[in-house]
Amino acid sequence: MKVRTSVKRMCEKCKVIRRQAREGLPYQQHNLAVLYTRGLGVPLDFKRAHYWFHKAAQQGLPESQFNLGVAYQGGKGVRKDFVIAYQYYSLAATQGLFNAAKARDHIAQYMSRGQIENAHRLARGFQQGIERWQNAIDTERALNFRLNRILGINPNNPNP
Repeated sequence: MKVRTSVKRMCEKCKVIRRQAREGLPYQQHNLAVLYTRGLGVPLDFKRAHYWFHKAAQQGLPESQFNLGVAYQGGKGVRKDFVIAYQYYSLAATQGLFNAAKARDHIAQYMSRGQIENAHRLARGFQQGIERWQNAIDTERALNFRLNRILGINPNNPNP
């Protein structure tokens, strides 16, 4: 009976995580990706895990950036590519994620200077994309705030 209840709760949690991931919440995108890498409540699927890690990484989540580094370093769900792995480790390291710099420095031993320079360029471009995305979100929030003020809507008070 306890196992059945636990499985039912796990399925319910997976549905919530999946819904929130589709809504664009980066931590839930990351959590869904982790579920796919473990086959917990969802099928074991490294390609889907990559998809969700990438969605969260694009929003600046360093844990997902690190996991993408791991995927590209080991070829899990993607083709093995040390340049891209280095890029993602670098992104996570610049945000202070524990062990990201160590992982980046480890694979650097197996890369040429040109590959490392290319990875740095890719990381800068990716970071600029994150900043553009965050600016767009901030602009949208500001516009919504102004519109609500003009219309006299208080989004924190559902009953005007």
